[in-house]
Amino acid sequence: MTRSPSTWSSRLSAAPVWPAFVAGAVAQYGGAAVAVGLFTQAPPSMVGWLRTLFGGLVVVAVTRPSWVLSAPRRVVRAAMLGLVTLSMNIVFYEAISRVDLGVAVAVEFLGPVAVAAVGTRGARGAASLVAVAVGVVLVSGAPAGTVTVGALWAVGAGVLWGGYIVLGARVSAAHEGAVGRGRRGIEDLGVGLSVAAVATAPVVVGVSVLTGVSTPPAAAVALCVVVGVLSSAVPYVLDQVVLTRVGRARFALLLALLPVTAALVGAAALRQAPSTPEILGIAAVVGAILLAPREVPAFGTPRSPRRGVAPWTVMPQQTNTPPGPLVHLCPKPTWLAAHSHGRLEPDSLHDVGFIHLSALSQVHVPANALFRGRDDLVLLEIDPQRVPAEIRWEDGDPPHPDGWQFPHLYGPLPVTAVTHVHPYRPGPDGTFSSRASF
Repeated sequence: MTRSPSTWSSRLSAAPVWPAFVAGAVAQYGGAAVAVGLFTQAPPSMVGWLRTLFGGLVVVAVTRPSWVLSAPRRVVRAAMLGLVTLSMNIVFYEAISRVDLGVAVAVEFLGPVAVAAVGTRGARGAASLVAVAVGVVLVSGAPAGTVTVGALWAVGAGVLWGGYIVLGARVSAAHEGAVGRGRRGIEDLGVGLSVAAVATAPVVVGVSVLTGVSTPPAAAVALCVVVGVLSSAVPYVLDQVVLTRVGRARFALLLALLPVTAALVGAAALRQAPSTPEILGIAAVVGAILLAPREVPAFGTPRSPRRGVAPWTVMPQQTNTPPGPLVHLCPKPTWLAAHSHGRLEPDSLHDVGFIHLSALSQVHVPANALFRGRDDLVLLEIDPQRVPAEIRWEDGDPPHPDGWQFPHLYGPLPVTAVTHVHPYRPGPDGTFSSRASF
């Protein structure tokens, strides 16, 4: 099995989940607050373009994707995602240049909630659509007849966010079953943002010349670098870290914090105190996020077992999985060391974001691939109900010829989840055979 080199992702993968998510949210909207202060020195569209450019370049510098020249098809897919993200950033900045930050974010959630609801067409999806519609009406000022151009820009940003989710799911589906899929998603987005910003540079320059917009001062450009890091690089990376630790269903619940976070950041950094209707509207949007279905097929794509990058576009799991108890295979010294620490964290958790598990009936496959001839191995029998992190059945790398999937644990394995420890020894020829029972 292929292992990714231990890099920045190995350190981030061990970050606590809630602080990581909150840090990403505060960084994202803190960057937006900085951007609002730049609108007097450069148009919102220019600030949005610079944010995308610098955010993409920072992510590329951190991830250093080596496949850029050798995988042109992947670069094209990433560039399409980058163009949608660039458009979303620009339209969102046009919105927050006219309306409060909390209002814009609440309206923007119209996109992802609609994607989730339309993808399922169930009662829960309909309820979430009604809730988000009520929230958008309240925060937009419609009851008082004061709908602004800024609110309409926010609706446009929401539509583009929906497009980002759908396209992002298709880009992520290209990595189905690959080791380090979370890191690959970050690499794709970094390259996509960079390519999109560079490709649209002539348009940005041309429009600036035609409209007489002067070049932003060096200090403003430097702050745009800060905005790119805070609003793009940091939240995108931390979101992937959180996704690999808690799964997409719980991540969807965490997203309900974003409209509230945006309102708090707007009040603290920009002195944008929300009115009573805006508070009620934000609350309705939060309710819509909590109601939105967690397991949703990517809108506009065939129903399939592939998984997307967004919690709104998660696909059902495949059922082609061997029966039997779940086990983790490891050398006995590794288990003894883990037992003294209270949890098992093998290198794979830090390298690729998960721990390799197996059904008992299939454990001979990794045993023969990695430990042929060793007689110091043990099988840790696991009770999934005692495991706090998500277990997903996914393809191996490379995929098994019979189509078997293997369970991956996206978090540490607590020793309290291990119910029994069984010795596992090879036969006289050094190979391991399959087992139906212990």
